Amino acid sequence: MERLPEPALELRRLAAPDTAIALVAIVGCFSLWSANDGGYEEIVWYPVGLVLLVLTGILAWSSGRRRLGRFTATALYGLGGYTVWAYLSIAWAGDRGLALTGANRTLVYLIAFYAAVSRSWRGADAMVLAAAWALVTLIVGVVALVHANGLAHPELDFVGGRMTVPIDYPNANAALFVLAAWPFVAAAQELRLPPWLRALALGCATASAAIALLAQSKGAALGVAATIIVVAAIARARARLLVQLAVVGVTIAIFHGPLFAVYNRINAGGDARHTVHHAVVAVALSFVVASALGAVIALIGDRMLRTRPVQLQRAGRVFVTGAALCAVLALAAVTVHYGGPASTVRDGWHAFIRPEGSDSSHFVSTAGNHRYDFWRVAARQFKRSPLLGAGIDNFGADYVRYRHSLEQPLYPHSLEARLLGETGLVGFILFVVFSVAAGWLAVCAVRARSLLAPVGLASATMFFYWLAHGSVDWLWEFPGLSGPVFVLLGCTASVEPPPVVATERSRWTRFNSSTVHIAAGIAAAVLLVPSWLAARDVASALSSWRRDPAGASSLLHDATRLNPVSDEADVVAGTIDERRRDWPAVQQAFQRALERNEQNWYSHLELGIALAKQGNKAGAIATLLRAHTLDPRESLVTDVLSSVRADRPIDVTRLDERIIGRTTVSAAS
Repeated sequence: MERLPEPALELRRLAAPDTAIALVAIVGCFSLWSANDGGYEEIVWYPVGLVLLVLTGILAWSSGRRRLGRFTATALYGLGGYTVWAYLSIAWAGDRGLALTGANRTLVYLIAFYAAVSRSWRGADAMVLAAAWALVTLIVGVVALVHANGLAHPELDFVGGRMTVPIDYPNANAALFVLAAWPFVAAAQELRLPPWLRALALGCATASAAIALLAQSKGAALGVAATIIVVAAIARARARLLVQLAVVGVTIAIFHGPLFAVYNRINAGGDARHTVHHAVVAVALSFVVASALGAVIALIGDRMLRTRPVQLQRAGRVFVTGAALCAVLALAAVTVHYGGPASTVRDGWHAFIRPEGSDSSHFVSTAGNHRYDFWRVAARQFKRSPLLGAGIDNFGADYVRYRHSLEQPLYPHSLEARLLGETGLVGFILFVVFSVAAGWLAVCAVRARSLLAPVGLASATMFFYWLAHGSVDWLWEFPGLSGPVFVLLGCTASVEPPPVVATERSRWTRFNSSTVHIAAGIAAAVLLVPSWLAARDVASALSSWRRDPAGASSLLHDATRLNPVSDEADVVAGTIDERRRDWPAVQQAFQRALERNEQNWYSHLELGIALAKQGNKAGAIATLLRAHTLDPRESLVTDVLSSVRADRPIDVTRLDERIIGRTTVSAAS
């Protein structure tokens, strides 16, 4: 191998980021994602993907690319193939703008995964990465909760009695803090850490779980239960893991009253300030109690491990057996309480397919849950195109056309339904290949007798929870949730040794490999940068159109040029013109939007209103009928259509108020 000149060698060492710098960069990116209001805004996750792309290039240049093992390469090729397939689905998607956004999001996940697998991680470094992200996430949650406690109306951060900060969607908010709890649980298992640090880790895990409880998410509870079953089956120190989880569960049970009271008190119209204050105190006390219990358990366990290892091992077996028996008895008691197995299944299925109507949902209710209807429409998409699917992120238009509920979700609230309905069998198989290979690496890391074991435990619990909860909810679409999972999975790939190469690669082979990687990086940047700039211009136009209409119009024109497949900029331009009552401009904007996306019922509605305001009754009726075909249950369309047919004036101000109010409610549902 050719030796670099001394100045170049020194420059390479200087440019090579050590582990701390790499960790800070990655943790900072994903912490910004998590703290972002909504957690999935394009204007945030596009630059994060670019930062990770640059970081990957720097790591590859400074320390060389890591040769990938068989399972690591399989996982990478599976996710890479799914990403390519997502971009190909733009060709047959009805809304190509949404498909491009979905494909770009998938590309960011691929970059995050590759950024992690492209280097060899020491167990300590990877564990610091996981713990640092979890700690920053917990701090964000504590700060958000304390801030809500200081508000005159804290219920604004508890829409429907469920905590919606820092992520607007309560179920995703719960998932964020459950995910953050798992690295702390993994750290509490590591005997090489001092007892006081393990105790603090257990306290942090409990506090994070307590904050998650404030979101009242059934999906999170089911995900946690499924994860405990799976991980308890594969963990080496099963008894130690179950003891730590028991501490978390018992502590949460002790303080569940003030945490549950927030939901009940806010929905009953009670004093939210005192209730939220009590919840803050409960979270703080849960941290203290769990830390104290963790310290006692750590000290006793360490002493017994030194003096009575055989007795400790026997006690562990007894505890595991007792825990399994208690779980079975608890399940039986709950089943009998609700009327026996047959009655429980029958009532649960009835509630699932015919949910009660409500604006809010929590652990013991079936209200507000129309997932059966969501999945029915996703199954219809799959039946219509089983191989190709409808196109990535192209669920919303089909749902409003065939729905039985009044909801308007953009996503089918299930990872499996999303994969099958939007990307067909091809996309589903590619993602399964990635999941099986990456999951196997995580399991191998859990079982490893090295410093990668706690990292494997953190990765496996986060991944299996993400899969379980994501099977009944939409978590994929939140980069602040999914991104850290992909990164930590990539870190656990270091458990697989690189393949043995008989001879060193030639200079020409290394050159070709570098060329391919550079070309792939440039292609990724070319795909992400224009979409990011377009999203930024749309956001800027929305915030400035009142004081600078001409500037906002110029920004939206630039956004259309940067992202020609999306109708978003034209829809925003038409909506702004509608607020200004410039009906010819409204007509032109929504006609341009429909040229890009004919399936948008809102564009047809606004175009119909513009035509009616300009006296074109026949054109307005034809356009509104098309909107009604695309969304038969939309009351806005039927009301405007009735007004146009009866020659009644259209109350545009009232329509705007209804649309804004509906958007505010749907953000938290």
